[in-house]
Amino acid sequence: MKDYAFRRVTHYKHAAAVTRVTQALADEGFGIITAVDFSQTIKKKLNVDFGGEYQMLGACNPQLALKVLQADPDVGLLLPCSVVVYEAEEGVVIAAINPRKLMVDDSNPALTAAAEEAAERLSRAVENA
Repeated sequence: MKDYAFRRVTHYKHAAAVTRVTQALADEGFGIITAVDFSQTIKKKLNVDFGGEYQMLGACNPQLALKVLQADPDVGLLLPCSVVVYEAEEGVVIAAINPRKLMVDDSNPALTAAAEEAAERLSRAVENA
């Protein structure tokens, strides 16, 4: 199991999975501030078929972002939280980064607390999508 991500395989079509995860993230206080159609980008830039739809979403919860940036301004390098939706053999995958793997810092309890809260919210969003 990949512990750096919360991951779920769905039976939805790609577009429906994107819609569902976007709504589930909104329910957890996240908005989508970036969206990249990786498949189309690779086709356009390299003329290579990636092999299925692959969407990258940058999700941001402004309250949590403010908390982590106040705890450590350099954490902005890790924002927004990455969420991907892609086609795989087993179905359409929805996955989100696990902030616990990136931001937990024993010397910075405020950062760790915000990372824990973000992880709980992202995990629920993936599960509920």
